Amino acid sequence: MSQSKGICAFAYNNEEINYVLMAYICALHVKTHLKNNDFCLITDEGSLSYAKQLISVKNLNRVFDTVLLTEDPQEESNFQNVRTHYDSPWTEFRAPFINNNKHEVFEISPYDKTILIDLDYLVMSDMLDSYFELNAPVSMFSNAKNVRGDNALWREIWLHDLGIKMKWSTVVAFDKSEAAKTFFDLWQYIKENYTYFKFLYKFPGTLYRTDFCVSIACHIMSNSSNADWHDFKDTMYFSDQKDEIYDFDANSGTYCILANNQKENWKDVPVVWNDVDLHMMNKRSVDRQSKKIIEYYEKKLGL
Repeated sequence: MSQSKGICAFAYNNEEINYVLMAYICALHVKTHLKNNDFCLITDEGSLSYAKQLISVKNLNRVFDTVLLTEDPQEESNFQNVRTHYDSPWTEFRAPFINNNKHEVFEISPYDKTILIDLDYLVMSDMLDSYFELNAPVSMFSNAKNVRGDNALWREIWLHDLGIKMKWSTVVAFDKSEAAKTFFDLWQYIKENYTYFKFLYKFPGTLYRTDFCVSIACHIMSNSSNADWHDFKDTMYFSDQKDEIYDFDANSGTYCILANNQKENWKDVPVVWNDVDLHMMNKRSVDRQSKKIIEYYEKKLGL
C-alpha cells in the first residue's frame, strides 16, 4: 500500500507581513517543481479570509489541496514572540514571529510522509522529492550557505561557542513512526521549558526559536552525541533579511538579488538565482516582486 506524501506549511498573518501571500507563492513553487506536490496550508480563519480577498478562490483551491484551520496561536495564549525584522540593510521593523505551534504538525499533517517547510523557502528544484524516500523518522538541514556562497555566521552554526550544532527547522521531513512522535513530543517539552533549556544549552537571545528546539531534540534523540542525527546531506542556501530582490525575470523565473555584505552594508553583490531551492528571509522583498512571481508561476501551471 502506497504512503501519502505532501508538504505542510503554517501561515498566520500580522499587520507587518503578508504571510498568506507568501503561502500562495510558496505553494506555486511547490506545484511547479515537485512531483510530490500535495500542499496542506495550516492557517486561521482571519488569514484565510484575507487570502480570499487577494486571490481567486478557484486558484486557491487549485494550489492548496488541503486547508486546515486552527486558532491563531497568538490570540489563544499569552505568547508574544516579537522580533526585529530587516528589509534591506536600511529598514527594520518589529512584528510577531508566530511559530509556537509548529511542533503540532505531527498531529495535524494528513500525510504518512510529510515535509514541513517555512513559507519563505522557495522550491526551485526537485530536491525535496528525494527526501520523501529517506529511511529516517525525522530529517533536516544542518549545513547552510548564503547566496554569496559563504557559510552561515557562527551563531547560525552552533548554539554556543562550546555547544551543539544548530539544525534548521526551515525544512523538516518526517514520517508517522514512534521515533518521529517522540521527537515532536520532545520539541513541545523543550518549548514549554524554554528558559531551563536556554540555561542548560546556553544559547543566546530571548526570542523563541524552533531551530534551537529541534537542535536540542536531535541532540537528545542521538543519546547526547555530537553525531549528525539523520541530517540532510545537501546544503541549504539562504538569502538574508538584508538582501534585496531587485527584480524577477518573468521569462526565465530567475531571482535577481542584491546580496548584502553584513560587515560592510554598503557593499552589495548582484546575484542571479534559479534551479536551486532558496530560503528567502526578506519576505517584504518577495512581496514587492509578488505580481511578477505569481504571474510567472500561474502561467506555468495553467491557472
